Amino acid sequence: MSQQYPDHHVYLVIPVHNEGARIKSLIMRIPFGHIDMAVIVDDCSTDGALDAVSHPEIAILRNESHQNIGATIRNGLNYALEQSADIIAIMAGNGKDDSAELSRLIDPIVYEDYQFAQGSRYLRGGRFNRMPFHRRLGTRLYPVLIRVTTGFPATDTTNGFRAFRASILKDPCIDINQDWLRVCLEYYIYIRSLQLHYRLKEAPV
Repeated sequence: MSQQYPDHHVYLVIPVHNEGARIKSLIMRIPFGHIDMAVIVDDCSTDGALDAVSHPEIAILRNESHQNIGATIRNGLNYALEQSADIIAIMAGNGKDDSAELSRLIDPIVYEDYQFAQGSRYLRGGRFNRMPFHRRLGTRLYPVLIRVTTGFPATDTTNGFRAFRASILKDPCIDINQDWLRVCLEYYIYIRSLQLHYRLKEAPV
């Protein structure tokens, strides 16, 4: 178990497709004391960036053919479940998320009894880098829809930096292995968690 969370099995899922030097830099910054294992899911990359990666706390899964982001993340989630993870975090493999902030997502689950921690770029203390105007508009519109439909005071719903209890994925009302989730798996887990009244908190990232 991790040094920071000795009573929990914490797994970090990172989807990757031809990220080159960025994934190498990301691996160097992972706070391994906070997690048991980083699960890097390589979506049929051709850049060879992961060929020389060898670390006792990194598992590399490789898709035999190019898949969508949802399917790639799902492969990592299923692996974490098979390894008896009880907390699973997800972050991007392109360097846009800061792995040093993992504790902001894991702490509310471990110490505050939340079941889902959603990273928010728009809470005080959060931030985002360059983003096209149309994307910024979308990232501000979707939370409004979530607030209207679920009542949860969302500020950021599209950020992929998040963590949750693995037990959520074992809920019979949540089926991550449906074929149509090859694209929108993350949004499905988020929305279903709200609909099923799991305790969710946003954290600035």
